Amino acid sequence: LLANLPLSPLVGEHGMLSVLYEMGVGNEMFPLLIFIGIGALTDFGPLLENPRMVLLGAAGQFGIFLALLMALALGFSREEAASIGIIGAIDGPTSIYVSGILAPHLLGPITVAAYSYMSLVPIILPPIMKALTTARERRIRYDADEDEHYDTISAFIKSCRGSDPDAAMYWLAKMLAGGEDPRFIARRLVILASEDVGLADPQALPLTVAAHHACDFIGLPEAELTLAHATLYIASAPKSNSATLALAAAHQALKDAPVQSVPLPMRDKSGQASKRAGHGVGYRYSHDYPEAISGQDYLERPLKLYEPKSAGWEARIAERLARWRALKDELQGRPASGA
Repeated sequence: LLANLPLSPLVGEHGMLSVLYEMGVGNEMFPLLIFIGIGALTDFGPLLENPRMVLLGAAGQFGIFLALLMALALGFSREEAASIGIIGAIDGPTSIYVSGILAPHLLGPITVAAYSYMSLVPIILPPIMKALTTARERRIRYDADEDEHYDTISAFIKSCRGSDPDAAMYWLAKMLAGGEDPRFIARRLVILASEDVGLADPQALPLTVAAHHACDFIGLPEAELTLAHATLYIASAPKSNSATLALAAAHQALKDAPVQSVPLPMRDKSGQASKRAGHGVGYRYSHDYPEAISGQDYLERPLKLYEPKSAGWEARIAERLARWRALKDELQGRPASGA
């Protein structure tokens, strides 16, 4: 758009766009630099999950620039130096491709050098890996984005749900040793607190949320203790999935029948139009009645969606709700539920 403006100063012999084109597009330097930049972003991502291994990933990126600068220092042109520099990434096919475009006359020696360099990798890499890792770490198979990742977190979740703190701690240790993001583990613990512990132990949710925050500002390795604390709490807590079942039942009720209208006493009565329509008329203020139970229905067609379990603290909730149902039946003049 800028280039097509009438009398645009950006084009022409000394225009900015013309200069940029000559410097980077015409000789294909910009595409090369973009390629190098994207490669750096892609390669460094997984390496940062395990900081001690960052030297291996950095070597490939630094190798490009080191080889490029050495070639320039030896008197090669920019195009020739760029072709030679790709060899520093130990990437034979890319070296050949770039050389074929930027420096075809160097294609033969670059091909020989690139593949000779690549042939040394199986020899050089094992001792480097051995030097940078412990024997225990080399025995741990853990891929952060593939089957082992999903299988291990699945075993961890099921161990916590199944109230086996020993197994849960084992899988936690494996994930940490494999370089798993501690915040990912903490998020799973927060989900477990509502999905599988629920109202059986209401302290599980604030504790796991606190653990998640702690992982953010403490960091590894100290955050391992925080995750162990939260894992043992979840695995040892009484279990209830009543919140999960109640939510599923509510969703199903919405699908199975027409959506209920909000009863007039429950509607918002702010505004003159709402008051004229009778909104809020007949509402009984709960705190005016014993135990805040007014006997009023809050749905046009009452539903039974929540079934409290008898585990942990939820047993008290079950007793309280049973007492409230009986009180509500009494206020409405109905026989007591279950009578």
